[in-house]
Amino acid sequence: MLSDIAWLTERCATHRHPSRFTLTMAEERAKSAQIVEATKASYETDALLAQYISLHFGPVEAAFSEFLQETGLLSHALDFPKKCGDLVNDWAAKASVHRGRALDLGCAVGRSTFEMARQFQEVVGIDLSQRFIDTAEHMRTQRCIQYELKVEGDIAEPAVARVDAAIDTSRLAFMQASTPLLLTAHAPALKPHLHRRSTVKVTVTIW
Repeated sequence: MLSDIAWLTERCATHRHPSRFTLTMAEERAKSAQIVEATKASYETDALLAQYISLHFGPVEAAFSEFLQETGLLSHALDFPKKCGDLVNDWAAKASVHRGRALDLGCAVGRSTFEMARQFQEVVGIDLSQRFIDTAEHMRTQRCIQYELKVEGDIAEPAVARVDAAIDTSRLAFMQASTPLLLTAHAPALKPHLHRRSTVKVTVTIW
């Protein structure tokens, strides 16, 4: 029995047998880096950026007009990024949470981050995509952005996404980073924005 275990271990974990079942730590890091780079590349395209702007800022009546009469699950999905921000704000109010600072991990082009600024004094949005962060920053400073809204197939029409005039954009800051790096390279930059009473919202993406 012991000899069988030794034989299997040797074939799973030595350099003489590269088809072992588990990766080394170096291989895991390299694989993770490849996934991050591939993900970043996919998020930098014009088409995906336009999709995210329409999802986050609409306007709903232009971007999702065919769903406005829905009463089921689809109706709850409309303006989803806004609803995520509202959910954090409602939870903070009901739980009497300190609303000084908040961190939005995976903020994309920032709609939830903007909504959280209605209640929190300072909100930092962080995303992997530099183009998403540049767009969120543009929305913060200019309060609107023009983009090509896909109507059908390759047909697109110009649309304008706007930030609600009631939101104080001076409460917002945006940074580009992958989430694991927050504890390393970007930690010094984040530290002034956060403390132990900060609220963190994490956007979970499944792929």
